[in-house]
Amino acid sequence: IQSLGGAASLLKGWTVTTKLRTNGSSTANRQFDNYYFSPAGKQLRSMKQVAFFLGLIDKGPSKEDRLKAAAAKRLTKDAAGHKRGNDAPASSSHGDDRLSEAGKASENGAA
Repeated sequence: IQSLGGAASLLKGWTVTTKLRTNGSSTANRQFDNYYFSPAGKQLRSMKQVAFFLGLIDKGPSKEDRLKAAAAKRLTKDAAGHKRGNDAPASSSHGDDRLSEAGKASENGAA
């Protein structure tokens, strides 16, 4: 919080609870979640949410906006690939030679 320009006093009255996730049975892969509670009792799940709650950062783009941006980036990348001719299937010159040799052989009556 302080690295974002917030004063340490902003955290007065806040509490953190750490809970073990219950979705796995393996003791080797235990995972824990931190829950942050404001003095008023509001539960937040990350320090990013705490910073937003305190007005220290903007929330950022919505999930929908992030998905649209990613799709636009893919389309731009695909279009650039097509301009360079990268979308053409790879072909072997050996295949063409063999076909023409087979055609010549059949024309000459060879099997």
